[in-house]
Amino acid sequence: PEDIANLVKGYVNSDHYRYLENIANYYDSENTGILKIYNDKKDRKKTPNNCVPTAYYSTLVDSIAGYLFNNVVYADCTDKDETEDEEQKQGAFSMALNDLYEKINIDYTDMQTGIRTTCFNKGAEIVYTTGDGVNKAEIKVVSVDPRQMLFVYNADIEPAILYGIRIVSSAEKNIKYVVDFIAKDEWTSYKIDNDWKIAINTDFVPRQLAWDECPCIEFNTETINGNTAFHQVLGYIDALDVLISGNANEIDKLADALLKISMSLTDEQKKNMSEWK
Repeated sequence: PEDIANLVKGYVNSDHYRYLENIANYYDSENTGILKIYNDKKDRKKTPNNCVPTAYYSTLVDSIAGYLFNNVVYADCTDKDETEDEEQKQGAFSMALNDLYEKINIDYTDMQTGIRTTCFNKGAEIVYTTGDGVNKAEIKVVSVDPRQMLFVYNADIEPAILYGIRIVSSAEKNIKYVVDFIAKDEWTSYKIDNDWKIAINTDFVPRQLAWDECPCIEFNTETINGNTAFHQVLGYIDALDVLISGNANEIDKLADALLKISMSLTDEQKKNMSEWK
């Protein structure tokens, strides 16, 4: 458990985690760059002080994700050398898979994961089962906020996920995080307090799992770094936000100037103000 606490502490204090949080701000149209300028002027009581962050990043992400992840259908990868029986078996498998996904409303999950993967270059899903131990278990898939997921891989040439660690902020007093440790054969929950001490979460019953591999899935573009695919446009968004906010300030300044000028004008001069443009 102490190793889990150390992994969690390292992750939430990492540059990558802060990067993901910053990307979330862009998606929510809360550009930290323009907010910093706004707060600085606010502290110095400078006016006008408009803050107009754009929704460009979320528009870009949602448009791309809508194109890529709408109405996904899973089909067999056929081989020319396969026999007719093998093709029929694969066809039956894909039909069963699509039927299962339709039953659990996978379209919604696909879109959630697609938006998050496009936004963060990191998506996360957890496969789990529900049942009463008597009737047939139901397989389900849930999309998880990727900022909450820490994946631990093995050292193979093509690394596979050994463990998935889900990290959720806690509202409980003196408890910083509730952590789910998920492996192929177990699902255990822990609580981490404000001093980074870890203990079993007694509110959760540990589960024995029987998967062939860890049921946590990570999605990314496998680029040379962990940056989002749209990392290059962030500078343009900053510039656009500064430009629009600056224009709004200039309009306010112009309105204030015209108001002050009009106070010293005669009624006849005011009628001809449109000619000043």
